[in-house]
Amino acid sequence: MSKLKPTTESQVLKKGIWGMSLPMIIDQMIVLSVPLADTFFLSQISDNASAGVGAVMPLLFMSSMILISISVAGSAVAGQRMGGNKDLDARASIVTYAMLVFFVSFIIGAALWFFGDQFSELINLSDDIKQHTNVYLKYITFLAVILGFRSVYQTTLNLFGQPQYNTYANWIVSVFNIIGNAWVVFYTDYAVHGVAMMSIISSLLGLVLLMLVFHFKLNVELPFKYAMSQFKRLSKPILKIAVPSSLEPLSFDFYMVYLLWVVSQVGDIALTTRNYTYSTFMFCLAISFAFGTATQTMIAQLIGRKDYELAQQTLIKGARLAIIGSTTIAFVFFIFNSFILNLYTDNTEILKLGFTLFLLSVITEPGRATNIVVGGALRSAGDARFNSFSAIALTWVIGAPLAYILAITLNMGIYGIFIAALFDETIRAFIAVWRWSTKKWMTYTVDAQESGGNN
Repeated sequence: MSKLKPTTESQVLKKGIWGMSLPMIIDQMIVLSVPLADTFFLSQISDNASAGVGAVMPLLFMSSMILISISVAGSAVAGQRMGGNKDLDARASIVTYAMLVFFVSFIIGAALWFFGDQFSELINLSDDIKQHTNVYLKYITFLAVILGFRSVYQTTLNLFGQPQYNTYANWIVSVFNIIGNAWVVFYTDYAVHGVAMMSIISSLLGLVLLMLVFHFKLNVELPFKYAMSQFKRLSKPILKIAVPSSLEPLSFDFYMVYLLWVVSQVGDIALTTRNYTYSTFMFCLAISFAFGTATQTMIAQLIGRKDYELAQQTLIKGARLAIIGSTTIAFVFFIFNSFILNLYTDNTEILKLGFTLFLLSVITEPGRATNIVVGGALRSAGDARFNSFSAIALTWVIGAPLAYILAITLNMGIYGIFIAALFDETIRAFIAVWRWSTKKWMTYTVDAQESGGNN
């Protein structure tokens, strides 16, 4: 059992960055179309319904990103082992991070179930918006757990160079979600309840398809007994990446909650406009996440082979493509900002605010794309601690105070919050690039750790 079956060998390096990225771009656009579709259909109920659910999204993203961080960390470690031809340990690492994700997902689910309803009180929402927020909160528990389980299968399929199956699953999620939402909003009185239920059912269908593909079509052999016997050794490098990597999205989502509180001081119009802008520009993240995921998946295996020069070339290519692609899409959104916002609402105040917010989002995109790709590369190498802690420090030392000062103290309102985000993303991008250039990450690889290169 020392070798993978030929049918389940990794195809990552054979496919290359374009072969991996193209299906991932489609995949990510489909994934991100789900919250955009939810926002659109909720806006047909009311602007307050859309804003209320939008206010809850940081909780959902925080929960799912913690679980995804564990999955990504696990796949990075497994990828390095694959690159080093340590096939048994690679497959055992998959079992290990799956167990970690399942365990943490139930903890998160329990926390959301018992404490989620205190969220709307914390961010001081108006009563009109709060009623919709509280309804949606009831369903987040189930959705967060499902997304956590899906992250295990998605990252594992990427690890074997089979991202197209993620795309197929997400097509099912997206199509079912859109059809279900249309039925709920236009033909029933279920309103926010119905939209939430459609999100859960569609996500569950996507999970079932991924499970069928992985366990029956690809028939990947996983050494469960060996993984259990080596759990401590196998989990150690995963947790070294996963813990700091989880802290960063956790910090970011607390930051989003903080920004929601700041925006709520500005007014409901600002909160609604922010939600429509963020939902639209999620599509730009599709490009950055796709190239970022492909890049870090390749880099993990290249590092396992100790081909550091090709890893460097792969990172440069991936970052360049992410920046060009995401910024181009952002600019197109800006050009058609009036048309896009009119799909959501006919409120003239929102349309006026949206023009400048779309422009600021375009300027922010290069920094955000750089953070995603270079930060992912550092994590895939095992150097997660510095990147995560520096990002957290910058967010709370610069981003959070600057957002409040610009938005409230200097009375710039929602514009101040977006300007603060621009500064935060740009500075973090420079630091991530500098960190990679130091080559310090070479001492954090799995091979270096296990041979005593860095403790």
